[in-house]
Amino acid sequence: MASNFPRLMVLALCAIIVIKKRGGGVSRLREHLGGITGSVVECKLVPPHIKSIMSDQVAEGRIRRKRSTSLRLYVEKEVAAKRDDWKDYGVSIMCDSWTGPTMMSIINFMICCNGRMFFHKSVDATGLIQNADYILEILLKVVADEVGAKNVVQIVTDNGSNYKKACQQLIAIYPTITWQPCSAHTINLMLKDIARFPDVEEVVESAKRICRFLYNHNRLHAMMRERIGGELVRWNATRFGTVFIFLQSFWDRKDKFKQWMTTDEWENCPWAGTADHDFTYDCLTKKNWWRDMEVVLKAVSPIYSVLRLADQQKNVSISSFLPKMLNAMKEIHGNLSVDDIQKNLLDRLMGKVNTRLNYLLTDTLMVAAAALDPKALYTSRLARNPKAKHAVTLAIKKLARSSSKASAAIDQFTLFSKQGGLFGGQEAKKSALNGRCSAADWWDQYGGDCSELQEVARRIVSQCMSSSGCEWNWSTFALVHTKLRNRLSHEKLHKLVFVHYNLKLRIQHFYDDMQSLQEIQTNHERDCDPCSIMINVAMYDEGNPILDWLCSSRSESVPTLDEYDDRSESPNPSRFVVEELGIDEEEVAAFRKKISGKRGKKRKERFEEEEDIASDFESQSDSDQQRSPICAESEESSSDSSEGDAADEQPTFLRPRSKRLKKRNLKNLYSK
Repeated sequence: MASNFPRLMVLALCAIIVIKKRGGGVSRLREHLGGITGSVVECKLVPPHIKSIMSDQVAEGRIRRKRSTSLRLYVEKEVAAKRDDWKDYGVSIMCDSWTGPTMMSIINFMICCNGRMFFHKSVDATGLIQNADYILEILLKVVADEVGAKNVVQIVTDNGSNYKKACQQLIAIYPTITWQPCSAHTINLMLKDIARFPDVEEVVESAKRICRFLYNHNRLHAMMRERIGGELVRWNATRFGTVFIFLQSFWDRKDKFKQWMTTDEWENCPWAGTADHDFTYDCLTKKNWWRDMEVVLKAVSPIYSVLRLADQQKNVSISSFLPKMLNAMKEIHGNLSVDDIQKNLLDRLMGKVNTRLNYLLTDTLMVAAAALDPKALYTSRLARNPKAKHAVTLAIKKLARSSSKASAAIDQFTLFSKQGGLFGGQEAKKSALNGRCSAADWWDQYGGDCSELQEVARRIVSQCMSSSGCEWNWSTFALVHTKLRNRLSHEKLHKLVFVHYNLKLRIQHFYDDMQSLQEIQTNHERDCDPCSIMINVAMYDEGNPILDWLCSSRSESVPTLDEYDDRSESPNPSRFVVEELGIDEEEVAAFRKKISGKRGKKRKERFEEEEDIASDFESQSDSDQQRSPICAESEESSSDSSEGDAADEQPTFLRPRSKRLKKRNLKNLYSK
């Protein structure tokens, strides 16, 4: 210990001088002790083994920083490549706020363009009041300075009053931009309103009480898991849709719960006689309780399916929301029209649904997007609805680049709604209904005759319907900004999240594209989709028949200018082959000399073989002139009496397979 004391004193003195007095950090201290000059002076008193350790750590840190910088530049390049689509398809800007474990408040901005979403930036709002004026200030900076107002189609936020007021002020400045309330958040509030109905609330609260009783006791929980074969789905306080998933998990195990209530194990359990035990038994054995739960599920399940569409991780087009919601409302009417009690629930439920839906559709592009949706064109009459036509007219007037283009697009919408021109073809209909072509891609493919309408429709149907992407990104912030690593500055946190989340989205998009490609390749329908054929024309795809035909040519000999050329001279390789292989004149001469010795003998054998084949052909053609010039089949194969034997016989080709040498690599041939 005494021998190491001077060394420790040296290290402590260096740390005090470098870090405290000269303002350096740990990296500078390592450079000082490792003898790496540049920003610091080399330490003369450090022991050799410590100097080696510190220099290795500095080198590893620089390599790690270089890799991080390269990765960040790669992601920035990938994101910048998507900017080319902004002019044609427009963008949706999504924003939401988040507060971390250290009370760091961050406002998140995501950009969606043509079904592709990426993380744009984050703003540190710690210690600031996030009122409408502040939100408007940062929105103006993103819209006007970073993205460009002419590229922005809509702003998607939640239903907060500060975001709503800020977006309304933004629309007053840029009239071509629309504010779209988050669809997922609106439907979530719709389910919250339904859950407050007294009859629905009674079912939900009783199920929650049963669940708490079963999960508060370990032995009872284990007994339940064994009897019903799994777990119940617990509800989330901020996700009102999960309440009805919780009820569905009860309903799916209805028979197993009833069987469990009749067993001696339940009757003789240690909690028998308690209030919760008796309440659980009464509810799970009563038909009325299960009937009320069934009614609630019938009322809510269609709406929850729309919530899943709006909140799914795959970015769905805004054009698919309204048709899905209308189908859900029809399904609710069919489920709740049995008796007066259900009709009463139906009236109250549809009142809440219509209120929230009107809030979602007013002054937005949703109705116009649904009317321009290609799938809705062939499955409903939405495009001919007067209100839908009015919404399309307003949307075209708002987004068209000039009044003349707007007038032309409005006239062309009549052709679209009546399925005229290319819109009435079977190819367009199959492309719209098979689900493999997005709405924007469909307009790219079949809207060429109506270029003005195509330009506007493409910018409408390609937008997103919710700001759920911002909420998914908070998990990335929580992953990076943890309790153990909570002193990261906002700039460092932004860079980490930018790289991590955009790489994750890039991988997800790649998997989605590969899945779509596999679905196209595995589709064996005879009437193929023209869009799918255009997508699947890659020459080097595995299993491509064109590639198989090119690789399996008839001739297997060394390639020459003419296979039947009887010249004694060896041919020169083509100029393309010479340039690609980098062959000079001496190598060409060596190649010709190498193959010229064997050429005469092989030519003689080949012509003798072909003469034998020709004589065989002449003899067979004289005996049977009715046979095919390609394939000679036995006479019994065509007769009715020997039909069974003919099925086992194989056709005998007049010209046998070539016995020539296989193709030889040209570069390997002359290099031997």
